[in-house]
Amino acid sequence: MVLLALLACVGLTLLERPFDACSARVYERVEDVPACDVGVLLGTSPKSFGLDNLYFLRRIDAAEQLYRAGRIRKILLSGSSRPREGYDEIASMREALLAREIPAEALLEDGAGHRTILSILNLRDQFHLREAVVISQRFHCERAIYLADHAGITLCGFAARDVRGVHRVKRFLRETAARCYATLEAKSGKLSSQT
Repeated sequence: MVLLALLACVGLTLLERPFDACSARVYERVEDVPACDVGVLLGTSPKSFGLDNLYFLRRIDAAEQLYRAGRIRKILLSGSSRPREGYDEIASMREALLAREIPAEALLEDGAGHRTILSILNLRDQFHLREAVVISQRFHCERAIYLADHAGITLCGFAARDVRGVHRVKRFLRETAARCYATLEAKSGKLSSQT
């Protein structure tokens, strides 16, 4: 049954190719990113198998670049915040950006962004924003834009440098499943406007 559901998701994703249209709204050069009040920095763990997580570091680099170039005025840190369990993406992102002398008043926090869909819904329903720049790797930006389109939010993305090597295999498998799930969530009506 699980295999059948997975095959259906893959088929749905391939048939629609829903993420292709989002790719054109992901920029790789700072100067190409439209100016916007808020950049949404999507969280990930700062460590992977005890080592620095390059996905995390490169997202921090990208957020810093956009802020210093004046393309965004605020950075919304969106991720999982579970300090009692010893896991806090928000605190890690805040610490990394403060260490780079990004002012504390430029940082907003969404500790309930445990998944990309929640980051998008919180952007709309908690922060009352209808447009923003999402900051992550290209594949993640495309998925966030796809979800935002279904939530009535205008989003473009700034692609942090990707990670090469063995990480790409894990990322491919995880992202394939995440895109299938995002397609199902979008079709289910979960992203319909509540406001």
